[in-house]
Amino acid sequence: MDAHAEYPPDYLQLGIDRLRRGDVVSVSGPQLAVGEGRWSRRVALALRSALGVGGARFRRLEDREFEVDSGFTGVWRRDVLVAAGGWDEDWPNDQDLELAARLRKDGGRYVCLPAMAASYIPRDSLVALARQYWRYGFYRVKTSNRHPESLRPSQLLPPLLTLSFVGAAVPTRIASGPARLGLLIYALALLHSTIEAAREEEPRDAAALPLVYVAMHVSYGVGFMEGCARWGLPVRAVSEQLKACASRALPDCERPT
Repeated sequence: MDAHAEYPPDYLQLGIDRLRRGDVVSVSGPQLAVGEGRWSRRVALALRSALGVGGARFRRLEDREFEVDSGFTGVWRRDVLVAAGGWDEDWPNDQDLELAARLRKDGGRYVCLPAMAASYIPRDSLVALARQYWRYGFYRVKTSNRHPESLRPSQLLPPLLTLSFVGAAVPTRIASGPARLGLLIYALALLHSTIEAAREEEPRDAAALPLVYVAMHVSYGVGFMEGCARWGLPVRAVSEQLKACASRALPDCERPT
């Protein structure tokens, strides 16, 4: 169980009861960010926004049980973990996602129960946040190489953003033009998220959101690229995501058979 969190007193009991009902291999609760300290509070604000959580559904509270890719501080049956070989100790980070990918390949379902919602306390400095997200990106590559189907489109955006910062500095327009356009779109997204937050939150916290987002996204992107240098580009995972995006973008009559 994550040490940076507070859990409802019946967290384990609720998880065990749901496992006993069958049809799932893991049960967990939503991870709801609650800040303690100035920067922790600002990171929590970012983690309550679409720009901060991406496709991580388990970071949101919903009305009823819902399925997730991995979840947060799950509960499993011991025999299921033993049969799967447990966690792989070569994964000091992202180990929960690697395990989930194995169990889901065998048809296992991961579910999240609203009643098990836990209060997650984010890092209280930009440096600590950047280190955390660097690890996320670095080991995301290793997991994606072993389990290509586990990669999500939102996980490719931070490395693309990081490459855009690099490309924007290139003197040739072929590289700098698209890169600068990408950065402009990102800046508009930051502005929109900041304005939305300022309507309900402390103005100084909302004004700091761009720094939080950049720390999260660029650190993840740098970690992802360093992971590619360490373990190789997850070619199959990336190509499958590109194909999926192209398929969604084309009308049915134009999709290749």
